[in-house]
Amino acid sequence: MKQVFIFFIAILIFSTLVIAQTDSFTYYNLKVHYNNGSLNINSIEIEILDSEIEETGFWIAEIRDYKENSLNTFFFDVDEEILWDGVNPKTGKIEYGGKGNLSEFDLEVMIPYEDSGDKIIIYNDKFEKITNVDISMFSKDYEEKLEAIKQENESVQEKEIKRESERTRGFFDSLADYWWVLLIILIVLVIIFIVSLLKEELPKKNVGSGTYR
Repeated sequence: MKQVFIFFIAILIFSTLVIAQTDSFTYYNLKVHYNNGSLNINSIEIEILDSEIEETGFWIAEIRDYKENSLNTFFFDVDEEILWDGVNPKTGKIEYGGKGNLSEFDLEVMIPYEDSGDKIIIYNDKFEKITNVDISMFSKDYEEKLEAIKQENESVQEKEIKRESERTRGFFDSLADYWWVLLIILIVLVIIFIVSLLKEELPKKNVGSGTYR
């Protein structure tokens, strides 16, 4: 009976651990600097939370894989508005306040993780592309992407070598097609050379065969 009780306790503990793992949520945590409508992503890391973050606002983060397929979009908010309170220095009480807008500030943007994610593209609330960030180092397809890039580079090099080879072969093919033209040019040059030599020799002979009185 004691063994059965221990067995059920072990099952209960294991189930609790499984549930705890199931309830965890993985996010990209983007450290962002906002400045008058533009976003500069300073760093990015992976963070695991025990609760899900709800979508808010009208800014959009789109996650794509290395083949440019869209994997997910997530809405988030960039809140420029702040509330401020005015304190009376004499009484120490809040007596006035209002709203204002910040033109520059830092914030964190949490975006759901995608195991095939290659980059995140950020759009503002007017659906204008603001920036993008490489997240391939967190992807399970990272090695596959590197191999694809390597093959693409090798393919480009092979095409260039083939193109150069065809260019050279085309040049020699052209020479083969017009060999007779080259032969005629060569014969003309030889004739011109021989004629020029004869012209130089004739005056010398005339001088040698002259008579004196």
